[in-house]
Amino acid sequence: MSFRWKVFLIFLACSLVPVAVVSFINRGVTERTGVVISDSAAEAMRDVVRDDIIQMASNLAETIGSNKNTLLFTVDVLAERLQRALSKPPARAPEAVFSLEDFRNPARAPEDMTEDAVYAPSHGVGAARVSRSHPVFFYAEESRALSQPDGVYPADVRALAATAPFLRRILEAFPNVVYRVYVSLENGLYCSLPGHAGYPPEYDPRTRVWYRRAVETGEPVWSMPLQDAPTRRLTLTASAPIRDVSGRIIGVAGLDVLDSVAMRGPQITDRWGDDARTFLVYPDQNPGTGGMDLRIAASQPPQAPVAPGESDAALNDQEMRHPWLDGLAPEDKAALLRHLQTLHPGAMEVRYDGEEYLLAYSSLETIHFLVLVPQAAYMNLPNQVQRALGGIMDFNLLASGAVSLLVVAVVLALLGLGTRYLTAPLIKISDAVRRLGEGDFSVHLDLQLKDKRGNQLVKALNEMGPKLEDHLRLRHALAVAEEVQRNFLPKRAPQFQRFDVQGASIYCDETGGDYYDYIPFKEGEQPTTAVLVGDVSGHGVPSALLMATARALLRCLCAVPGQGLSLAQRVGLVNSLLCSDVAGTGRFMTLFLLELDDADDRVRWVRAGHDPALLYDPAADTFEHLEGDGMVMGVLADYEYRSYEATLDTPGLVLAMGTDGIWEARNAAGEMFGKDRFQEAIRAHAHKNAPAIFEAVIDTLVEFMDGAAFEDDVTLVVVKRRQT
Repeated sequence: MSFRWKVFLIFLACSLVPVAVVSFINRGVTERTGVVISDSAAEAMRDVVRDDIIQMASNLAETIGSNKNTLLFTVDVLAERLQRALSKPPARAPEAVFSLEDFRNPARAPEDMTEDAVYAPSHGVGAARVSRSHPVFFYAEESRALSQPDGVYPADVRALAATAPFLRRILEAFPNVVYRVYVSLENGLYCSLPGHAGYPPEYDPRTRVWYRRAVETGEPVWSMPLQDAPTRRLTLTASAPIRDVSGRIIGVAGLDVLDSVAMRGPQITDRWGDDARTFLVYPDQNPGTGGMDLRIAASQPPQAPVAPGESDAALNDQEMRHPWLDGLAPEDKAALLRHLQTLHPGAMEVRYDGEEYLLAYSSLETIHFLVLVPQAAYMNLPNQVQRALGGIMDFNLLASGAVSLLVVAVVLALLGLGTRYLTAPLIKISDAVRRLGEGDFSVHLDLQLKDKRGNQLVKALNEMGPKLEDHLRLRHALAVAEEVQRNFLPKRAPQFQRFDVQGASIYCDETGGDYYDYIPFKEGEQPTTAVLVGDVSGHGVPSALLMATARALLRCLCAVPGQGLSLAQRVGLVNSLLCSDVAGTGRFMTLFLLELDDADDRVRWVRAGHDPALLYDPAADTFEHLEGDGMVMGVLADYEYRSYEATLDTPGLVLAMGTDGIWEARNAAGEMFGKDRFQEAIRAHAHKNAPAIFEAVIDTLVEFMDGAAFEDDVTLVVVKRRQT
């Protein structure tokens, strides 16, 4: 059966079930399109929410961090003011002093007493009466009077009264931040602004955490949220020690900030619904589980502290404790604890109270800010998109079914007319491709189609044959060049009584620019051998050609007997000739030439910009570099090279000459092999002979590369001093 009849029957069979097949395919495609669009919208929305709540958590951390530094500085300045006042108290109190009893008696209380709900107990209703102009004074021991019988106040009371204006300035400077500013001396005297009468009986500020920590550390400190004694509200405290002129701590100054200030910012429930949460947490050992857990110091919406257990180590001053962060799945909490240790902001998906949430976190030293937004809060839009797309797709399905019937009818009509017209060019093109695959590059199609793309295909096929032929010819030429360059390299290492030698080159392309050689020559009466390692800039064919030129010049000049030419002078002549060849190309060559004399322990070398050879003494476990001045070859034609000399009279010495393709090799992770690994490989195998040391170094390099391709040529020559 001919090709055109096969095509006709295939289209005829497809046309028998147009509505069913097209409907089924279109339904699947449209459903998948809806899923993709919905998923894309969900992912985009998730990214927006993730960025928003990470920024919200970071802003919370930055706000409290900024307040923390400012308040620590302020309380430190207050402590210095108090130190000066206590060292030189005024003869009389500069303003009226109001005791706790005065505040409790409306007749004796300050005139500016006003009601303020912020200073009312957190568990009660209404407001408390406070004075923002006059602090309250009292001693922790109730039996001690604030004033002496003659009506004169003690020196410490007069000193604290002298600092009352500064306390007022602090409240005025931070009207929405500082909740309370106060001073407590070691003798029990306490002064606090705003002044009020809400302190509980037997209140002793010297037992509070903020007082003890400032005394223990001897410097300004920031305390975790504690419960305020008069109001039972949670506060964060900045406190600093007060010292006398001798430096002894005689009291503590402090500033309180409500926990609600730490969580200040846009209400998260206004933005993400009633189920969204913000937490200020810190890590603590959970006695119930024996592992690390998170305690809630503050939250939005607020979460009240709970009564302590018998063995709870997180009690605050009022025998209350911060609750544990419950609701997170154990694996999510473990992952969160790991993330918080990095102190970097981020986000993760978690299960909280059995629901899917997006959690963002940010850290400030030992405290962390968490923002949780339920997935349902930001998934409504993608769900609406999916439902809308479903309606559109149903309509599209009906329309496509009707169109499909019409298309099938038209295709069947045109198929019978156009089969012959369409298949004839395809058959010719197919035959041309087959002949190209069989190696007939002379194929040429004489077709002129009415379709622009078809003509482009014909043109591409006609151009493909010559290009493939040129490509194969180039591959063959490169193979020949590779074989020729391989033949340039030594077939075997020279044999010495005193020295054991092994070397080889590994090219990253078919040809390369690395070079090593063993050239016998005479300088004087004694025959010697030059061991060379060179590296031409770049790699590939241009570098291989320059390497071949340098090899020919070096071998010719080393073969010239005597004539008073030293080793350095021969290298200088090669450099002069190379300069004329590479002038203006920017190419150059580095070279390290080592002269070995089997009748002498001395070695001489010339260095032309190449890395120094490495000399290892196993007995002393020391490495030495065979340094020396020398410009790279091919740059300055009149440069004069110098030779250097050393003695290899200790059996077991290992000398290694290599190219930078060894220590600059990088593995798949981008890590460089480096000279430390190169030296370690030599040290580990220095007890072996030269071929074994060579193989060990190359094996170590290949293992480090872990399958990654070499980006530069690698050449290594190992010389070991034999036992004589």
